[in-house]
Amino acid sequence: MRTYLYVNDILYRYGFPNHPLTPERYQIFLNLARESVFKDPRLKIVREFECREDILNFFHDPRYIEYVRRRSIEGYGYLDYGDTPAYKGVYEVSLTSVCATLDAALNSYRERVYSVNLAGGWHHSRRDRAGGFCVFNDIGVAIEYLIGNNILSKLYYIDIDAHHGDGVYYSFESNPNVYIYDIHESGTYLYPGTGFEYEKGSGEGIGTKVN
Repeated sequence: MRTYLYVNDILYRYGFPNHPLTPERYQIFLNLARESVFKDPRLKIVREFECREDILNFFHDPRYIEYVRRRSIEGYGYLDYGDTPAYKGVYEVSLTSVCATLDAALNSYRERVYSVNLAGGWHHSRRDRAGGFCVFNDIGVAIEYLIGNNILSKLYYIDIDAHHGDGVYYSFESNPNVYIYDIHESGTYLYPGTGFEYEKGSGEGIGTKVN
């Protein structure tokens, strides 16, 4: 099976200056990948993909989108209570990440391929706020787009990050059509302090979620 890997100059700027989550980590990956996986004929590098601002509305509150846009122009402060820094261009970089993830999801569905966006997975962002270095929730946008446009009737999301994907989990906690299997360290000790084993969904979504 072919694999699509998303590589783009704007996409690979996702990160924050003088911060543990730095854009330089992508350059390290690219340097290693050119000597290994880039030589695999089954790999396709995707550098260009459609990117529209309006897709953010599938998941995010319009007031929050505008807030990020304004902070991106101003270029200072934080997008949340002190975790996620604002800087000039953060809106465009974060939007590009969302577009790449959505394009990857659509390609996986339509062409039956593996699709990889290393500059994605921003599972802490909520509909109306940033969190945990996550500005826009690319996963949430993709889920809402696929189900909202009747491309998929049900979707299975697996999260293997060490932190609980609270932004995804609580946004779809009661949705019976979104199955979530989230593997992470205990919220007792690790950010964001959620995702305990007794959390199995709510309302119509009970039993469709596993932590």
